[in-house]
Amino acid sequence: MVLMIAGAVIGIWPLTVPPDAGMAAGPADFSGDSALLDLRVITTSPRVPGAVEYDAARDYLRAEFEKLGLEVEVTDVEFVNQHPEQNAFTAARSHNLVARLKGTASTGAVLVAGHLDSAPTALGASDCGGCAVGVLETARVLSAGEPLQNDVIFLIEDGEETTRSGSISFSLQHPWARDVRVAINMEGMGTNGASTLYVTGPRNGWVMTESLKAMPKPVAYSFINDLVWLTGTGGSDLDEFLQVSPVGVGLVYTGNVPAYHTMKDSVENLDPRTLQHQGDNALGMARHFANAALDGKLQAPDLVYFNLAGHVVVRYPGWVGIVLALLAAAGFVTVLTTGLRRGNFGLGRVLAGFGVFLPLVFGAAALCGLIWFGVRFVDPRLQVYMVGITYDREWYTLSFALLASGLMALGYGLFRRASFAELGAGAMAWFVIFGLLSAIWRPGVSPFFTIPALLALIPLGLWVSAQRTGMRLFHFLLTGAAAFGIVLITAPVISFLGVFSGRGELLMSLPVIALLPALFTAPVAGLLLPVLDLFKGRGRWNIALALTGAAGLILVGVALTASFNPDRPKPNMVAYVQDKDQSYWTTVGVDVGGSRAGLLDEWTRQFLGDNPEESTFSASGAFASVMSTPAYRAAAPRADLADMDVTVLSDETSADGLRHLKLSLVSPLNAPISVIRLKS
Repeated sequence: MVLMIAGAVIGIWPLTVPPDAGMAAGPADFSGDSALLDLRVITTSPRVPGAVEYDAARDYLRAEFEKLGLEVEVTDVEFVNQHPEQNAFTAARSHNLVARLKGTASTGAVLVAGHLDSAPTALGASDCGGCAVGVLETARVLSAGEPLQNDVIFLIEDGEETTRSGSISFSLQHPWARDVRVAINMEGMGTNGASTLYVTGPRNGWVMTESLKAMPKPVAYSFINDLVWLTGTGGSDLDEFLQVSPVGVGLVYTGNVPAYHTMKDSVENLDPRTLQHQGDNALGMARHFANAALDGKLQAPDLVYFNLAGHVVVRYPGWVGIVLALLAAAGFVTVLTTGLRRGNFGLGRVLAGFGVFLPLVFGAAALCGLIWFGVRFVDPRLQVYMVGITYDREWYTLSFALLASGLMALGYGLFRRASFAELGAGAMAWFVIFGLLSAIWRPGVSPFFTIPALLALIPLGLWVSAQRTGMRLFHFLLTGAAAFGIVLITAPVISFLGVFSGRGELLMSLPVIALLPALFTAPVAGLLLPVLDLFKGRGRWNIALALTGAAGLILVGVALTASFNPDRPKPNMVAYVQDKDQSYWTTVGVDVGGSRAGLLDEWTRQFLGDNPEESTFSASGAFASVMSTPAYRAAAPRADLADMDVTVLSDETSADGLRHLKLSLVSPLNAPISVIRLKS
């Protein structure tokens, strides 16, 4: 157990803890101190495109770029992006800050990008003021250093938080976009953690090989890249840059996610080590690619990669993953047939382990989800609207990982005639199958299945041999080492899913914070069953009860000790809605069984009074019913808000009977977003 705990800690360490690098830097290094000075200037208030605060921040950055003697431009571009599947389109005016550093013999340009705008509810030091000053500081270092071979384009784009107008307009309309051969994009989600290379373009073999050479202290996991693209989007402006050149990488950090899109996303809360690590990575890659030959073939079959311990990154081609999966399959067949031949395994009992594996996994995950739903339903503190994730996420992820493991052990314990090794052999068969499938279709995810399956051969094989020789000390040591390795490989996956479960829960109104960690921990628990066979008799039940008991203690402990305070403020959100014939205040929350218990407090009552009306609210607009959540509503004074200025420029009907209407729409309030609904 101690070895498994050590494996979990060492496994997630690279993701969660940035390198403890000093902020002092030489002229050839990224200076976190300099970037922090810039960041303090531009993060005094939220930066919404069109607002004076945004313009002031952009003008400051422009002046700093001009001091470097670079070719600098602030674009003024109109663009339209159609969404045929929604029968809609997006139109915007984009003002990007673009600068270019000329190379000596350019074979293509390197793009270094980060957006400047913030959410309207945030100071945006991490998301993404840190990205903007990271681009600026990278430009400072490169322009003052040795001449580079290739051109470097520095882009600070706008509109990422709303329409991605900056990245889309640059990719589609700016003449420099066609020169881009490699794109490096920075993002921030939270205020600390390690800078992680989390996403790439397709066929990433070349760009990942070169990036890992260039990053001084790399953190990179191919499973994140594959899982992110399963959603259909990389979740950042890099999506648009990859439409210009399919070669690119994205950097992000994900510590203290509750601060995401809140006023806690401030310079004071930003870990300077995180800013330094992000800058070191961006500068290292920019300099490396700026001196590489970019006129050749820049795509190669996908690479599989992951941090093993610290900043040691294991990497191998995708075909090696297939070989490892086949080795795991061959090893499993060998151990299984040996055990069957010797009478150590009963075929029926192994098949029972195979047959109940998925039902137990889904059952354990579902039960964890139900428990989490119940916890949220009775605790109003967990019914608030947080764009990132709830406080104490780490404890919740740990508790449901332990609970899922305990439930798996309890479930398998019901099969009294079968040894845990026999049941574990059935679980291992699934890992072999998933390993083969993922190695072919999602190679970046395959280490989660293939390497644990290979390691599980050790306790399973030792169990077979020990039936003749008896368990010896080195058997225990090897089994412990295998368990350590299995947890070391799988813990980062579970931790990552815990981080991003909050967004899933917010969007889907499902208990995803429990479901995702449980769904991926339960299979690992099944694979570790042969380890539990070291404990005879009632010891097996003690392990299962210890795991479930520890999970329960964590949940109870968090419930008793967690509270809102100045460092962990309660997130409240009240919207003012003015329609044609009514105006009102409404709370903005999440749907937890229809409960509104967490929505009324001293702060919201100043808008809603003591007897608000029960209602619903949709962030999609007053006219929309999608994604509606329980809310309270109270009448509000009608504000003197100017209506949209609408001018009909032309109204014609073509010969085929189609009406062509051309309108001019202007917001006198300079609204950052205007939603227009047209009815025929």
